[in-house]
Amino acid sequence: TESMWRGQLTREEFRVLRSHGTERPRSHRYDTWYPDTGCFACRACGLPLYAARAKFDSGSGWPSFGTHVQGAVATTVEQSPVMGKRVEIHCARCQSHLGHVFADTNTAKWDRLKTFSERHCVNGISLMYS
Repeated sequence: TESMWRGQLTREEFRVLRSHGTERPRSHRYDTWYPDTGCFACRACGLPLYAARAKFDSGSGWPSFGTHVQGAVATTVEQSPVMGKRVEIHCARCQSHLGHVFADTNTAKWDRLKTFSERHCVNGISLMYS
C-alpha cells in the first residue's frame, strides 16, 4: 500500500518512486559514476534492473542505460499535450517509477564503445547499487 511505502521511503524517494516525480538533472551521484561490475536495483523493492556494464554517459544529467535485465522493467505510454508521447518505465515487481525510455538508434554518439537501440533515462534516486 502507499502508506507502507511512505514508511519505508524518504519523502524525496516517495515523490519520485511512488508519485512519478523527476529529480533535478545532475543531482544524483549515479549520474557520473560508472562501476565496472555489479548491478543497479530498484530502490523500493531491490529487484535487479540494470547491469553496470549497460550504463553509459548520455549527457542528459540522469543515469542512462542501454538495456535492462529481462523482465525487470515495465513500460507505460503517456500522452502529454506539452511533451507529446513518452514511454514511462517502472519496476516490474513493485511498479515504482524509474524514468523514461527513448528509442535512440545511435547511442554510440555518446559512448563509442557501446551501441544500444534504446536509452533508459532513470532517476538516480530510484536506484541502489549492489
